Amino acid sequence: MYYMIYISTATTLMTEEELTSILETARHNNASNNITGMLLYSNGTFMQVLEGEDRDKLQALYQIIEQDKRHHSIIRMIEGETQKRQFPDWSMGFNHIEQETAETSGFNNFMAQSAEITDKSSMESTAWRLLLLFRRNNPS
Repeated sequence: MYYMIYISTATTLMTEEELTSILETARHNNASNNITGMLLYSNGTFMQVLEGEDRDKLQALYQIIEQDKRHHSIIRMIEGETQKRQFPDWSMGFNHIEQETAETSGFNNFMAQSAEITDKSSMESTAWRLLLLFRRNNPS
């Protein structure tokens, strides 16, 4: 399993509708390439973990992401091999999203400091440690 993590800055603050559109598009496009992950958004900053069995497909997706005009200052933080998929269901963590949007399938409350992590063994992965660091530095 191959993974990569990047951060970027939104060109403008994202609306709930824009975030929903991003989530729906990502879930649809990535399903056909067997790519999963988590996209976090807080106050104009994105952090995304992507993972999949095919490194070339992940690299191709990253090139598309780099061309997306909705964000800039994209920094690939880390990439490499991992033993197992850490994010089997594509999801988006958020901060400051209305409850109605939060109930949309695929959104989760990861950014809430009280959010539970059900698979404690995953906390040892680099991806989880970076996501938790992002959450800690972007409080509600």
